[in-house]
Amino acid sequence: MSELVRRAVDAYLADERQLSASDLRVRQLSEYSQIALDTIIAKTYPELRDVIVAKTNERMVQYHGQ
Repeated sequence: MSELVRRAVDAYLADERQLSASDLRVRQLSEYSQIALDTIIAKTYPELRDVIVAKTNERMVQYHGQ
């Protein structure tokens, strides 16, 4: 059983390392956008940050079950 789990983990990790350039670009863009928006909101509208985070959490539950 442990050998099967080890092989499954190795296969998963190998797939993660083989991201296409497009997939990597989408992930980088997502991280950049999140940091940029958080910085803009923190500097320009700090009083809205908690409201935005709360609404985001609501939508995560509503649309993604999390």
